[in-house]
Amino acid sequence: VPYGYYMKWAMDVQGLQASLPDILGGVVQALIYPVIAVFVRKIGVRDTTKWAMVPTVLCYIGLYFAPSFWVAVPLYALLMIGFASTWGTGDMLMGAIVDEDERRTGLRKSSFYMGLSALITIPFNALHSMLFMALLQVFGYDGTLAQQSALAVTGIRLATALVPAFFILLGYIPLWLFPIGRKEEKELSDFSEAMRRKETGVGD
Repeated sequence: VPYGYYMKWAMDVQGLQASLPDILGGVVQALIYPVIAVFVRKIGVRDTTKWAMVPTVLCYIGLYFAPSFWVAVPLYALLMIGFASTWGTGDMLMGAIVDEDERRTGLRKSSFYMGLSALITIPFNALHSMLFMALLQVFGYDGTLAQQSALAVTGIRLATALVPAFFILLGYIPLWLFPIGRKEEKELSDFSEAMRRKETGVGD
């Protein structure tokens, strides 16, 4: 939703041209996945995710100030680096949490943690859309007008660029506090593999 508003009103672009950043973003994602895999092996899932989000935050901030469509195009494409990382490593982070809990309690509660994750993310996505539309209203956006005011366009830029950047930075707090680094990931991977072998009787 924010992308369409941003392209139409902040960049004055519609149609096929407006889809160009989205297309390039998909290309960036496809190219970055192998790079992410290399970094996961070298520095671990947590640290890969942390550093991959840095260009995403910077590009979001850049989108707020972007003076033209052709400046916004590479910024939008490159901010997909962080999203590609989270999509590629999210299940790994969840797996590490599940493995650590199993090692600590002796019980594997994958369904519990997946349900808890959904319980958080689904309302948050709805909240993001509500916040976006609320900000637009505060800044005077009127969908019936053929041309938006400068204040409304500022609101669109703010809601599209700076609000997501703020929430990503907010998400850095638990990520920086996340105690499972590369060394612990290896230990948990070995533990999980041993437990699965024990359950299936492989290696007996």
